[in-house]
Amino acid sequence: MIKIASSRLKEKRIKNVDFQVGNVLKLDEIFNKKFDVVITDRCLINLNTYELQKEALSKIAKITKNNGHYIGIENFLEGQNEMNKIRREMKLPEIAIRWHNLFFKENEFKEDMDKKFRLIDIKNFSSSYYFATRIIYSKICQMNGEEPNYNHEIHQLAIDLPNFGNFSPIKCIILQKRE
Repeated sequence: MIKIASSRLKEKRIKNVDFQVGNVLKLDEIFNKKFDVVITDRCLINLNTYELQKEALSKIAKITKNNGHYIGIENFLEGQNEMNKIRREMKLPEIAIRWHNLFFKENEFKEDMDKKFRLIDIKNFSSSYYFATRIIYSKICQMNGEEPNYNHEIHQLAIDLPNFGNFSPIKCIILQKRE
């Protein structure tokens, strides 16, 4: 991802953006400056305790400028549970959370982050995609005795659906660092 993003920056001749790979629990040791925007993509869910997740968010806060933003793509239990509730109703097996992931609880997340950040938004951007692909398409596959094919055209179609519901664990959190 870093290579692709860096090559796109070069193509567009953008100079004031930097991409780094590092340990989220050591950000304040890696960087000796603060950033306007810090972005992670399903990083924090791979920390195996909520205490480590909170520590990582504290490290993110330390390297974010006052009034700067943290944008994270992370997973939340509420969407996972709602998707699995509908799957059970449709006689589909639940989709388990992978052993190496620890999803956030939305209320707990909001409460704990309020000390360092102001919540701007939690965008449930993939709910209708998950409804179409993990519920409707999965049911069609079950009815036809087929395994889901992740190259099936429904995945392309589902990207363009207007968003509705809370059927996806994946959400975009947008936070602003408090002064």
